[in-house]
Amino acid sequence: MIYLPVELWLQIVGFIPPTDLLKLHSVNSFFFNIAMDVRYRRVDLQTLNHSTAKYLSRLSDPTISKRVVQLTVSPDFRNYGRQRPATMLNRVGSVFHYALGRPPPCSPEDHATKQLIDVLPCLTRVNSFTIDCHSWGEHSSPELHGFLQTAWASFGQNLRKLSLRGHTSAFRTIIHSITALPAVDELFIELIDNPLQNDPTCAETLIQVVAPFINGLAPRLRAFTLWSWGTIDLSQLFLMLDHFPSLSSFNLQTSFPKTFRQGPSGLSRFLSNHSPHLRHLVLRLNTAPLAFSTTSMSEEPLSEWMIHTLTSGECSFLNLQELHLYPTVLPGGLHALTSCIHQSTNTLQSLVVRDRYLSPEEAAVVINALHPQLKSLRLNIRILDMDLFDLLAKRITGLKSLSLYIGAVSRTFAHDVEHRSYATWDLYHIGVWHGGSILDSHLMSMISRSIPSLKCFWGNKNEIEDFGLR
Repeated sequence: MIYLPVELWLQIVGFIPPTDLLKLHSVNSFFFNIAMDVRYRRVDLQTLNHSTAKYLSRLSDPTISKRVVQLTVSPDFRNYGRQRPATMLNRVGSVFHYALGRPPPCSPEDHATKQLIDVLPCLTRVNSFTIDCHSWGEHSSPELHGFLQTAWASFGQNLRKLSLRGHTSAFRTIIHSITALPAVDELFIELIDNPLQNDPTCAETLIQVVAPFINGLAPRLRAFTLWSWGTIDLSQLFLMLDHFPSLSSFNLQTSFPKTFRQGPSGLSRFLSNHSPHLRHLVLRLNTAPLAFSTTSMSEEPLSEWMIHTLTSGECSFLNLQELHLYPTVLPGGLHALTSCIHQSTNTLQSLVVRDRYLSPEEAAVVINALHPQLKSLRLNIRILDMDLFDLLAKRITGLKSLSLYIGAVSRTFAHDVEHRSYATWDLYHIGVWHGGSILDSHLMSMISRSIPSLKCFWGNKNEIEDFGLR
């Protein structure tokens, strides 16, 4: 066998899909360790099933636990507080234990939580931690406090990314349990309304608990993501947020009129203060995603805010490399989008525009605003026609990846694409979706023949060959 340095083998491994790497575990010790790293690098423990106990037992093995670096848990192993109905055997067992003066037996969920707590001290290399607490409520196990304390003691000092997914009542419990997170530089928060009860203290918790917690991490945060799918008002939260001196990535997804009822001035100030240093920006604030309509009264407040904040000079996106903007169906949204593009024209590498299907004229406005060396573009288009491809090939010569979600295909597209050749366009990847599914292989084959440089469809390098598309 020819000897190759380990560094070269690691380079080779980088080109092998994870599913194939797992199959190579029996080749030798090198591939065994690589396969085990792939298998256990990310651990997800959110549901309780027949294999959960066995899986937790595996994680207590040091040769396994040392490989875990990303951990996602729903530590009560419940689904929004719905508990299994008690069986007759459960009832008889409870009566029996009561008669003997013994505590009732643990539920399967509580037993799994205790088992998880026992495993946590082994997971010392975890640097990305996600707590799914959507289901926490009065029914939750008292062991949750033990779970939190053990988690922070085991890997809190090493955490680089913390993700919290749930409602404010659960956030209060989690945040109060934290002692110190000295290395966290990425924070993800997904906020929902409490599915179990109407919590009158949620706004107070957001201001008095969540906002100070975020501000405590602010000096180190490079990335801040906030998704809010409930009705809680975020206006005061953004007014209370401090300056994040290292912030380079901001991702906000919510329903603008629902969550900024008191006014978006705090959000405007936050964007204005951080815009010069942002490299990655996601603003998904629409209430009518994938709308084909040309007007929408419900989107007027958002459109007005976008015009005022993104086009008036308050923000200056001078270093933006990646932009995900979800414009309204109103003209102001498109104006805000092109304004952001112009501000970052010399740095922008990737653009994603969703929740608005662009007419041919609107698509032309966006494409003409882009720098020729943009690398990645994702658009929703009402009609797929050759004029679009002609314009893309002419204007964005450096494009490597193109994703199109289309409403309809031009009646002449099949005929037109057969007589086109974009031999000098160096496009590497293309994905086209129609009606929620990938475009049929016949049309994709015709597209691939007109763009000889294509190597990848729908994100899969092998699909041109696998589907016989060329």
